[in-house]
Amino acid sequence: MNPTLSRAILPFACAVAVACFAVSVDLHNDEVQAAALVLVAGGFVIGAIWPDHAWRWALVLGLSIFVGDNAAPRLGLVAVPVQPMNWGTLIALVPAFLGTYVGAGVRKLFGVATSNL
Repeated sequence: MNPTLSRAILPFACAVAVACFAVSVDLHNDEVQAAALVLVAGGFVIGAIWPDHAWRWALVLGLSIFVGDNAAPRLGLVAVPVQPMNWGTLIALVPAFLGTYVGAGVRKLFGVATSNL
């Protein structure tokens, strides 16, 4: 496998896929716990697999809720805009960073070599 694909594109694509799923969960639920669970669990897995740049994956995951909530009405994905420029959605950075860095910490705790990924 190409090292560039494994080190940069593949983890970014996985983070975007989890982020899209989190946005979908957020748009179809009235409560935030489901989307937060997706961010924590997805961040944990991504952080455990690719711990070297955990902050990048956490930013992609955490900012996805803000971007998704603001883009969904403009793209016609929801009938009624939730709130324009809802800055409170940036709180999604907390579960994203928590899950990603716990996953990276577990990876480093168990001492699995990251040079092969």
